[in-house]
Amino acid sequence: MTDLEKSHFEVAGIWEPENWHAADLERMDETIRVIPEGASSLLDAGCGNGLFLKRLAQLRPDIPRIHGADRSSTALQHVTCDHTQTEINAMPFADQSFEVVSALQVLEHLPGGVFEQCLAELARITRRYILISVPFQEDLERNLIGCPSCRSRFSPYHHVRSFSRGSLASLFETHGFQPCLVDGLGETETLRGWRTLREFFSGKALGVNPYPFEIPCPMCAARLEPSHQIMDHAEPRPASHALHRIRRGIKRVWPKERTPTRLLALFESTTCRS
Repeated sequence: MTDLEKSHFEVAGIWEPENWHAADLERMDETIRVIPEGASSLLDAGCGNGLFLKRLAQLRPDIPRIHGADRSSTALQHVTCDHTQTEINAMPFADQSFEVVSALQVLEHLPGGVFEQCLAELARITRRYILISVPFQEDLERNLIGCPSCRSRFSPYHHVRSFSRGSLASLFETHGFQPCLVDGLGETETLRGWRTLREFFSGKALGVNPYPFEIPCPMCAARLEPSHQIMDHAEPRPASHALHRIRRGIKRVWPKERTPTRLLALFESTTCRS
């Protein structure tokens, strides 16, 4: 990870709780429901602002020991339970320190080398279970945005890998873990072929910064202006009302498909661990 990418995750706006939505809480609740009964401890590796851990403490008070770990000092300022600032591929915990180790929306960020080291660390630290969530079959190329200064294209979320059900299920085979659950998490409705059609007419769009604050281009460090239409909740700009109505009408009748937004997997050790 470059210095620019590291600095991106120190931006305060990423971790502000008000930038999270009801759908995020629903996915957290679904994730918490698959944690086995009787679990005595959980480490959330890459815990971010600790929203998942806070929700876990509310819904599963039977888990007496929860701990967060993240590399971002800015993110950890929001974490209210015990936590440690650390790189995820070299965590300062003893072997089998926690009964459950989770990494939620983390693995898609990790480049080669760091990714393999992270898998080994998760397997080393857990006593029994590993809990993983990742985006579902993310089209990395289509999610790229472009820098208007140097014309390079990059992921605004710094995602570098994509997962299918099969690739996720086999993730910890060499570490002695088997999947006991691989399932969709959340759901999104997409317009079949809409993005391809839009690109055909407009060419490869530069895209827009999806955040409400400036982000740097990882190639030239130019600052991309913040978006004024965040996710699906913003009102259209006044000058585009007519176009917005036309597009909305077309989208009503366009063929749609529903797919998971993320995948959730629970792995269990195949060996007896004391």
